[in-house]
Amino acid sequence: MVEQTVERTVEQVKKDLDKAYKAGDFAAMATLSREMSKLLGGAEKAQKEAKTLALVEKAKLIKSILDAALKSTIDKGELDTADGVWYVYDFGEKMSQIRLTKTAVRKSGEGRTITPQGAKVYDRSTEEMLKDFGDMSFKVDGKDTEVTLKQHYDSSTDKNSRFGVRKQLIKIDAEAKTEA
Repeated sequence: MVEQTVERTVEQVKKDLDKAYKAGDFAAMATLSREMSKLLGGAEKAQKEAKTLALVEKAKLIKSILDAALKSTIDKGELDTADGVWYVYDFGEKMSQIRLTKTAVRKSGEGRTITPQGAKVYDRSTEEMLKDFGDMSFKVDGKDTEVTLKQHYDSSTDKNSRFGVRKQLIKIDAEAKTEA
């Protein structure tokens, strides 16, 4: 014979918890408290899932409205020079922003000259400089070591260690350019 478990309601567990408290049965109170936590947690999870599903449906509705609003502009060819549209509405600031995006095709190996932070980016990759100067000695505190720049670079994937090699390579490359 299989015993069926019936899930109890919060009210039933509260009544049993009151009985256990009045009886001074702290072990039963602990068990009932865990059961109460599970019931309340399950209810909260169900509420959260329902809200999430409602938001997904709202998002679909808003997307269809925005798509319909943009369709005529797109069909007229007014956005042919753009690759996409980003639209943001911040409820806290009560403001909206729109940005037309355009991706530029870059040549292989072409880097930016300025980073978003404003720092200048060196025009040669580490790999290119290692081909030219990788056999030179790696320096620590300005003193040569028995390890080459290439060996030191290949021996570690630590970004700080590799950055140290890159800094030395940039310095050597800059010196070579000024001598030439």
